[in-house]
Amino acid sequence: MNQIGSYSENYQAQVSFKNTGWNTLRIEVNNKSTKVFVNDKIVMSIDHLRTDHSIGEIGLFSLFANRFSNFRVIHKDEIENPVIGDNNPADPNIITQWEITNARPYKEEEIHFDDFLKEKYITVKTEESGLLLISKYIKKSSSGNFEQNIDDYTIAFKTIYADKNETKLFSFDYSDKIIVYLNGKVIFKGNNSFLAKGIQYMGHMDINTNKLYLTLEKGVNKIHCVVIDKANGWGIIAKLE
Repeated sequence: MNQIGSYSENYQAQVSFKNTGWNTLRIEVNNKSTKVFVNDKIVMSIDHLRTDHSIGEIGLFSLFANRFSNFRVIHKDEIENPVIGDNNPADPNIITQWEITNARPYKEEEIHFDDFLKEKYITVKTEESGLLLISKYIKKSSSGNFEQNIDDYTIAFKTIYADKNETKLFSFDYSDKIIVYLNGKVIFKGNNSFLAKGIQYMGHMDINTNKLYLTLEKGVNKIHCVVIDKANGWGIIAKLE
């Protein structure tokens, strides 16, 4: 029994592979949707692919040593997809928009808050769930070699306005590592890396995993999240109550 998929449980599947002989993998992509088959049995269906890429390349690689054979790409007639709903989250407290920087190599000794204020940020939107798929918007400086990659980081920035001095609950999760600043001060550090919390730990994200009570000052408050990643998907999901 093995798993295929990503850091989100919604896009993972438990698969029973054959112990002898060849296993077959087939991915059928139809516009914005896709189906994944293992040994001609459907194991995963995704109704809305998360990037807007219409051209590019396709590749196949494995976490551990494997053999691949008979790799083919076959073009078929296009079939229209069903209409996808809007991107509004069910919970109005979910943060749906962030400002992020380009990715760059992470070196702990080179992270200084004063530099955050000089960065150039781009405005990005989350998925309906609130998950910000960082790789959808920026490219890492190192990728494709799993644990041989270097750590990259981006800064996810959000402005919070308070009518008065008050405390609000900030619930969040991230992949793989994070440093959270509130008004220039570090208030949280965490590591959600694959296997970081035990051999069974997959690094799945849940918005209610981490909770911080933010002491907000009247007026503008700023939260900066340094999100760090080495391999697989990286992202952040958060809500403010």
